[in-house]
Amino acid sequence: MKEPLSSNQIFIRKLTDIALENLGNENFSVKQLAREVNMSHYKLSRKLYIITGKKVNQFIREVRLKKALELLQSEDTTASEVAYNLGFSSPSYFNKCFHEYFGYPPGKVNSTESVTPDYQVERFKFPESRLSGTSLKKYLLNSPGILITLGLLLMIGFLVLKEINTVPDLTDNKITIAVLPFQNRTNDTIWDVWEEGIQESLISWLSNSEELKVTRRETIYALLKAQNNSDLGSVSPALAGKFSNKLDARMFISGSIKKAGTMIQLNAELNSTKTQEVLKSFEITTRGNGEIDFEIIDSLRKKVTDFLLISELITQNPWLKNSSHVSTNSPEALKYYIYGYRAYYKADWTSARNWFLNSLSSDSSYFDAMFRIYYTYKNQGMMEEALPWLLKLYKKRDQMSELNQLYINWSYAEIFESPEIRIKYLRQIQEIDDQGNYYYLIGAMYVRAKQFEKAIPEFEKCLEISRKSGKSFLKDNWVYPALGEVYHLTGHYKKEKRLYEEAWEVNEDHSSIYFSWIIRNRASLSLTEGDTAAANQYITEFISVRKENSCSEADILEGLGDMYWLAEKWDKGEEYYRKAHFLEPEDPARMNALAYRLIDRNRNLSEVTELMNKALERASSKYDYYNYSDTKGYGLYKQGKYQEALDILQKTWDATPFKLYSVKSHLEEVKKAISRPL
Repeated sequence: MKEPLSSNQIFIRKLTDIALENLGNENFSVKQLAREVNMSHYKLSRKLYIITGKKVNQFIREVRLKKALELLQSEDTTASEVAYNLGFSSPSYFNKCFHEYFGYPPGKVNSTESVTPDYQVERFKFPESRLSGTSLKKYLLNSPGILITLGLLLMIGFLVLKEINTVPDLTDNKITIAVLPFQNRTNDTIWDVWEEGIQESLISWLSNSEELKVTRRETIYALLKAQNNSDLGSVSPALAGKFSNKLDARMFISGSIKKAGTMIQLNAELNSTKTQEVLKSFEITTRGNGEIDFEIIDSLRKKVTDFLLISELITQNPWLKNSSHVSTNSPEALKYYIYGYRAYYKADWTSARNWFLNSLSSDSSYFDAMFRIYYTYKNQGMMEEALPWLLKLYKKRDQMSELNQLYINWSYAEIFESPEIRIKYLRQIQEIDDQGNYYYLIGAMYVRAKQFEKAIPEFEKCLEISRKSGKSFLKDNWVYPALGEVYHLTGHYKKEKRLYEEAWEVNEDHSSIYFSWIIRNRASLSLTEGDTAAANQYITEFISVRKENSCSEADILEGLGDMYWLAEKWDKGEEYYRKAHFLEPEDPARMNALAYRLIDRNRNLSEVTELMNKALERASSKYDYYNYSDTKGYGLYKQGKYQEALDILQKTWDATPFKLYSVKSHLEEVKKAISRPL
């Protein structure tokens, strides 16, 4: 017997049926789909994104692509016919979308044989963990000494350190390029044949790339002849630029053949047609006696092609400029990295990880892809899978640039070393990368250390930079709730109120998961100030927004607990935390979260051991098991049971394969307590 469909599954099925009914309608739009389901454009977009992580137009396109695959496999029809029948604007756009989604072009589809995608990764599914989902949140709740909001902000902060709010799509535009004859500068006519030989070889090779549009040699030759240039190898850079401009080429390649003794040197330059600036120089040396080794030409043309394709990807994706992301010479690896980054930015960790793994299959030493894989696992709370990637990167850090070394050192310190060391690395990163905005993360490190006054100037600097960067950098900016919380914790209530008013103005959407944190904090402020009417209004709004974003009842209750906890209404906060635990009594992460809150405020400590014994029985990984054991030992220490605490924490430290700083710091705290004279 099949289980009944959930409300979300029914909703997606309804959207799919409507999209299928409008397959041939090229003008079928998001607004039309919204009307069909009796929803506003905005509400449909938000709900679909929460469930699937997809935009509405992406969802419609993917329904059409799946139908296209079905038609190509079962009917005798061409890709062009399918493209027009399914509402795509052109066959070329259909081919691009199909290849990007399935990993192979429509021409490879055959009803009698299975086609393996180019990238050899599992086909995408709906994301298992959304930003608002419980698995990520449950992981964050395990971090000691941090409010849920700031734990979440720490993760998000890494995503938005210095990148803009959107990542543009790759385009269909091709790179137009002209390859001029190479100049024989050997003073030996035997090499004249290679002036056009190398040119022809480069044109032939570059023409095989789908991303490049290369001017034919005959066209270049005819233009040179028309300009009365009989000596094809003596074209000056200025004249070459004029020729390329007439050929509508954005760039041109020129080069020379030189000889020194028995050594032959090939030099090539990639130039901008518009500015005649040398974009990249290439130099290859070989032994020669009138012939050039074709492996040398292959090496030259591969270097030229890879550089061109990587340059174009950077041009199409400006966020890559002046960043540490491009540490690969493989355009394919970079392309998959970009796809992965898009999914990563939308918090679609599973899809992002697949793309990053595929990027590594193209370049196994692409550190940026490894780094992101680590964070996709970490952001899903899958620390047992995440940490091996971090340790692998840490061992390879000497092979990286100085900036990337610091990134790895900081990420390693975030797990295994003290907040002071983490802050040290972040400040070093800020000094080198003065275009970045690392003050947010520095502030979050101070929050972890419960040094709230020191966190304030760091968050304020982050906000100041964001303001100067423009309004788009202020929308959904997590520095608002982060700074608001430390203002609250240090009694700066007027500043906190002004901050939330600014956040209210710059964010038009007040019904997102992000904005629910602002609403929650405003409720806490109202409770602290004794404004019960305002607090109740915000509480009602908070619950409504969380429900609209498909949060579970337990998550909503826990959010209310956070609200009262921040307002120092401990009894009411604990009441809501217990209600959340009551709804999910078998969830070990909930048990751990409740236990840590009790420990943090020295409340009902006698319950901690029982809670953690249950959590230990239900731990789903070694990482969770040793974290829960750490909580149990620290709870015993807080009860004054020093020897029992020492035994458990020492055993945990000795047994765990992950030498976490939290365990180490708690163990050291207990040892100091025992060593103090009575």
